[in-house]
Amino acid sequence: MPQKLLALVPCAAVAALIFGALSGAAPLGQLTEFSAGLNPGAAPFRVVAAPDGAVWFTDQGTTKAIGRITTAGAITEAALPAGSVPRQIRVGADGNIWFTDTNPAALLIGRINSDGTITSFALPAGSFPNALAVGDDDALWITDRGTTPAIRRLTVAGTLTSYRAGLNAGALPNGIAPGADGALWFTDQGTPRSIGRIALDGTITETNAGLNAGTNPAAISSGSDGSLYFTDQGTTKAIGKISLPSGTITETALASNANPQEVTAGADGNLWYTDRGAVKQVASIAPDGTITLRPAGIPPTSSPGGVRTGPDGNLWYVDNGAPQAIARYGVGAPAASIAPPSVTGGGGVGKQQSCAGATWSDWAGMQPSLTRFGFDGYRWYRDGVAVAGQTASTFTPAAPTSAGSSRAR
Repeated sequence: MPQKLLALVPCAAVAALIFGALSGAAPLGQLTEFSAGLNPGAAPFRVVAAPDGAVWFTDQGTTKAIGRITTAGAITEAALPAGSVPRQIRVGADGNIWFTDTNPAALLIGRINSDGTITSFALPAGSFPNALAVGDDDALWITDRGTTPAIRRLTVAGTLTSYRAGLNAGALPNGIAPGADGALWFTDQGTPRSIGRIALDGTITETNAGLNAGTNPAAISSGSDGSLYFTDQGTTKAIGKISLPSGTITETALASNANPQEVTAGADGNLWYTDRGAVKQVASIAPDGTITLRPAGIPPTSSPGGVRTGPDGNLWYVDNGAPQAIARYGVGAPAASIAPPSVTGGGGVGKQQSCAGATWSDWAGMQPSLTRFGFDGYRWYRDGVAVAGQTASTFTPAAPTSAGSSRAR
């Protein structure tokens, strides 16, 4: 789920998200596609909402790259070293961008710091790092479907631990996501095709009970209801659900000509998935399980793929059709800020100010987080400039405040 950062501004007592412009979520069904700025021969693969207020993506096209698109649609791309093949992309517990890279000459996990510096963390020879997710231990958990399949754990400091005990003999782990039970859950496209669970201590269990005959579980994501959901691209196309804490698996069949790609929690409280089958579309899944197909407005030449909810409350997905694009789709999310905070205590030197009372929309079943990640928290400004180190709910000015007024950026 996207993390939302609360920014507090003294004097004007205005609340805003660091992500910015979150109150501008598009109306339900409004589609905008962005191609300008993509590299020639681009082939975007996966997307993620980032703490800088933009959506980041991997590009497997002619020029392998990591891209960034603002919520207004401005795209920039940074080329990766020769041989790179970026796949999954996520935000780590440190607030940095992390991605998997299947460069056969240097299999690795990449990290992009806030200044754009890329650091690489090597994996064992023969690896094929596919998906990654952040666990409750703040480490990155990676599915490796290489010559020695494994689930790997990488701390933000770079310590790597590998787990294989408990995997099926013919395992081929694919997608991975954190569960509400504190474990990581993954899809296994090997023999037999299964759903796996790995606890933070590395204990792995797998099951295929409840999966359709001919199943092929692919992408998996956490839902706002505490369950996990996955796309099934097997003989019977379906959306699967893993109910927690029981681990019970159920599947809802889709049309035989469907091709579900990735599923994500929406800012409207529903789940959403992309479908690049015979009918190009996105679809929503209500909390009661009702699926609503939404092909209207999506060009027949589209090919919707990797999808995530963006920092603006809209759905963002890669379109590998003609032309290649990054798409923004409105889910009808409510405005982020319902009521601004109040700042009390005055602005004098040595006088503590406190901020409280903000009310926020319950996007995807989640209020803004103030503690989950290191980049979460309050943000105090003086005349529109962030006060270094002031990220608590209280602030005591140590120097006179300029006479100018403050306002949200």
